[in-house]
Amino acid sequence: MATQITIDQLLLEVTTAVAGSIRLGIYSADTDWQPVALILDAGTVDCSTTGVKSISINQTLSPGRYLLVLVSDVGPTVRVVRGGNRYAGLNTAIGTSAMIMSLYRAFTFAPLPDPPSDWDTIYTSSYPFNHAVLVRVATP
Repeated sequence: MATQITIDQLLLEVTTAVAGSIRLGIYSADTDWQPVALILDAGTVDCSTTGVKSISINQTLSPGRYLLVLVSDVGPTVRVVRGGNRYAGLNTAIGTSAMIMSLYRAFTFAPLPDPPSDWDTIYTSSYPFNHAVLVRVATP
């Protein structure tokens, strides 16, 4: 990101509902795409029905690297947008699953940890990076 922006919504789409909640948030990231500091724990959305779920926020982000985060207390299916993994890199083993598809760390459903722990799992695939949490930019 090259300029300051203000985000007014975090969004995702639940495509298979299950009774429970999804927590959304934002971390700043280092050059290895590891979380550095919690910027925003936006709270939860209900995932017991399908459809677009959003949380209204007012978060200004300066130029830098950021991670959009979701954690759930259940196992809903959410729509993902694939692509844009040029910064995440390639699996060092290359082969048929060369692209990094997602980075994550398993932890218990609760407020987002601050300070965060390193993300310790890399999922590779022949598909580009999965983006499940999206933002609406209020001001560029």
